Amino acid sequence: MLRHNEKSIHNQLKSFLDNLKANYGIKFDFEMVNNYDFFKNMSVLDFLRDVGKYITINNMIKKDTVAKRIEDPDKSISYTEFSYMLLQGYDFVKLFRDK
Repeated sequence: MLRHNEKSIHNQLKSFLDNLKANYGIKFDFEMVNNYDFFKNMSVLDFLRDVGKYITINNMIKKDTVAKRIEDPDKSISYTEFSYMLLQGYDFVKLFRDK
């Protein structure tokens, strides 16, 4: 299922970019990467030790989307959602360095 979704996203993006080229003469080259390749050989403990040590909780809770949910007694944020910012940040760094 995951591979099917990955292929579908790739095809949709390719179709969109092909339409930009055909209709506006705008050409984009793209490469789709799977962040699983960044993480498949890294344990959670490795990730927290090697990546998490560079991130402060203060910066994360200052983000508007997080702060609003923490301050609202009727809302909450799970650890999974909160830690997702670390994964997104790592994706950005890997793509910036490697691509």
